[in-house]
Amino acid sequence: MQQELVEKNEDGTVVFKAPVKTGTNVHLAGSDFPAGETILHAGDKLTPANLGVAASTGRAYLRVYGRLRVSIFCSGSELARPGEPLREGAIYNSNRYQLRALLHALGCEVNDVGSVRDSIEDTVEAFQKAARSTDVIVTTGGMSVGEEDYIKPAVERLGHIDMWRLAVKPGKPFAFGEVSGVPFLGLPGNPVAVFVETLMMVRPFLRVRQGGRADLHRPIAVRADFDWKAGDREEFIRVYRNDKGGLCILPNQNSQVLSSCAKADGIVDVPVGKDIRQGDFVDYYPLAEFLA
Repeated sequence: MQQELVEKNEDGTVVFKAPVKTGTNVHLAGSDFPAGETILHAGDKLTPANLGVAASTGRAYLRVYGRLRVSIFCSGSELARPGEPLREGAIYNSNRYQLRALLHALGCEVNDVGSVRDSIEDTVEAFQKAARSTDVIVTTGGMSVGEEDYIKPAVERLGHIDMWRLAVKPGKPFAFGEVSGVPFLGLPGNPVAVFVETLMMVRPFLRVRQGGRADLHRPIAVRADFDWKAGDREEFIRVYRNDKGGLCILPNQNSQVLSSCAKADGIVDVPVGKDIRQGDFVDYYPLAEFLA
């Protein structure tokens, strides 16, 4: 009987204010989970609730994966550090800081090799430095076929490339391979492509390497309150939810406009050739789910 439903008399007797039913307010052994039931599986993330459940069994320790060590560097002689005077033809290196923050949010330890000038020697040296005591290498820039793009030849000198380019937008110049025995993922230099592909491509790979299951976040079907003409590549467009429960599109979807990622709360996956009309339900990925 709940204490607030009981009155104690001066003579020591008690009076119940409500009928007493057998079993009410009694927590039986095994009512949370029976003996022998698996309550956590390999690959489960230790959320606050999962930690509480594990503690409720009396387990003092759990075997877990260590934090994944990821080495990063950004390729490009034009890159300047924020706070420095911007010389002619240079741009501030936004990729370095957003990639580092994204990887930290995904639970990784980050080894920041820094910015690398456009030369084959410097790029090879950066890869060699990045490959030491790390689990994965992620780079940005230097992924096209210009005279000053050295990521591909440097990787081929130290390892191999298994995949080169994707039919997606943003982020066509994307590579996967191996450098000195370490998995390598190469991202384009455009900042929106770095943001989107880190979440849509790099994150699932890291999740598995962290010991998680390979299942990806499933999209939510949400109403589009905009029109969109599909192209010949799969597209990831930045959107935000409006006060009517639908989705609005950020007006500038160019791959260099990073503010579209800062203002968005999700990404819509647009299949090849599938136009979007107002009122259609589309595949929406909330950004908060990626980084939870």
